[in-house]
Amino acid sequence: MNKKYLELFAGTGIGGIALEEAGYENVGYSEFDKYAIQNYDANFPERTNFGDITKIDEKALPDFDMIIGGSPCTQISMMSKTWSEDKKVKGLKGEESCLFHDYIRILNEKLPSQFIFENVKNLISSNNGEDFAIVKAAFEENYNIKVQTLNTSDYGLPHTRRRLYIVGQRRDLGEFNFEFPTKIISKLTMQDLLDYIVDDKYYLTQKMYDCIMSPGTKGWISGKMEINLPIARTLTSTMHKMHRADTDNYISTDYKPEGKTNLRRLIPRECARLQGLSDDYKIVVSDTQAYRLMGNAMSLNVVRAIVKQLNNNIIKSRELL
Repeated sequence: MNKKYLELFAGTGIGGIALEEAGYENVGYSEFDKYAIQNYDANFPERTNFGDITKIDEKALPDFDMIIGGSPCTQISMMSKTWSEDKKVKGLKGEESCLFHDYIRILNEKLPSQFIFENVKNLISSNNGEDFAIVKAAFEENYNIKVQTLNTSDYGLPHTRRRLYIVGQRRDLGEFNFEFPTKIISKLTMQDLLDYIVDDKYYLTQKMYDCIMSPGTKGWISGKMEINLPIARTLTSTMHKMHRADTDNYISTDYKPEGKTNLRRLIPRECARLQGLSDDYKIVVSDTQAYRLMGNAMSLNVVRAIVKQLNNNIIKSRELL
């Protein structure tokens, strides 16, 4: 009998893809955003969406062996501009990041064998470590956990994306000897994942070119402006706004559309590839929503490596019995 999993904050469905490759079976997912639901259902039809996580009756959920998902990082991320009165980020008290507590509510009611949780690395230091202390204590109520920040570029994808992963196993199942997957050497570059021909709409006008290549305005100096990077900068949920070239990814080409420059942004399909998704994965939402989805997603190669390690850990534990 296949093990079963519940996918929370499902987004692209990348967590579920990795688990299903390892033989897990989906019992349902939770997603609130209508565009994420539209895209998820296009790729994984006939799955049950339990909807808004704050309204889920945890006692009514079917049984499962694994929870996977990462709660919103909006008020935890270093990019957050939301500040509380005491000049700290809102962190777990933020209107979106507080949804972590619903993840915990469901986890500690259903008590699956294991869980995988993902968030921004800044969760470790958010509010001088106060937020992470809450997170750690919540998970350790019923689970032995392992914590590590992993970079997508260390697992075969040319994409700098450092994310915190917390993996846990229920305490009554004994010692948890899980070790995070070792890094792999890859020569793949961002250029290997690019399309040669893209729609002219992705190319920058001269005005936009001048803006994104500017180091800053009004005395505010940004970072180093770089294009054509072999390892992509971190994809963000706001990349549809086209940040400067110290934040977002831009590519120069030999082709130059009439009335525009030869510099272009990444297209959504290229972003999907940088997150490990194959071209069979459907993107049925607008570019803006696709950028948001990919900027919020876990990286498939990283989750795949974690799941493989978890399965290896289970096999080794059985051999010791």
